[in-house]
Amino acid sequence: MSLFRLIALAVGLLGLGFGAARAQQQLDIALILAVDVSGSMDDARYRVQFEGIARALDDESVIQSLIGGQRHAMAIAMLAWSDKAEEVMPWRIIASSADAHRIASLIRSMPRVSGEFTCLAGMLRQAREGLVRSVPGQASRVIIDVSGDGPDNCSGAHAAEDERDKTIAEGVTINGLPIRTENEVVGTGAYRAPGFGIEELRNEPHASGVTIEDWYKQHVIGGPSAFNIVANGYHDFERAFRRKFLIEIASGVQGQGQLSMSNANPSARAGIIHRN
Repeated sequence: MSLFRLIALAVGLLGLGFGAARAQQQLDIALILAVDVSGSMDDARYRVQFEGIARALDDESVIQSLIGGQRHAMAIAMLAWSDKAEEVMPWRIIASSADAHRIASLIRSMPRVSGEFTCLAGMLRQAREGLVRSVPGQASRVIIDVSGDGPDNCSGAHAAEDERDKTIAEGVTINGLPIRTENEVVGTGAYRAPGFGIEELRNEPHASGVTIEDWYKQHVIGGPSAFNIVANGYHDFERAFRRKFLIEIASGVQGQGQLSMSNANPSARAGIIHRN
């Protein structure tokens, strides 16, 4: 093959690469829903969470917000997490009412996923190394939406903070939906994963008696405009999720330009907003 033809072929392939980049899906927001399915979640609590998410996606006012941004599309994925994080729904695009209803039906039909411990730090690491790095397009914002009713009882608050900071360093915002239960104050956690011993528990921040929303605020949420929305029990989950969902959608719609995954400040905690 002549040098001229080799150069022409190389230019053609380069052009195809640029064309593929231009054709990549443009998204207002990429949202990862991380739902706690640990041992504290009986069947009723489990279904309240998944049904609350499905109902939000079936709501026409929510759908119009989802597709009402500049790019008229968003991506959504789900993790069910406890001892490990399981990707129960890979990335899906919502660009129409039909898309939203289809995903709501998918969420309702998901088989039960269960676990024992609340390994929040491990979930953040798995989300960062998996779904965050496989967003199917160019998103103005990438958000991990964490719901749960207890602190990390696998590796503790400091490990959760470390994984949070590594995650927001990649340009991701982590929002929280802490669920208040009959135990208003987070306990010292006699219930813990093997290897997470009594000595570590004594040094845990929640040993002094903080609420679950305080624990999420201090050790989980982070990144630009991060916030908590508190559910006052499982009966309040749907209301709290819908409100948080709408705020997250609005943040994506109002986002300015393409998110740079390399320019985020890993210690950018001043932007945290705690909303009750």
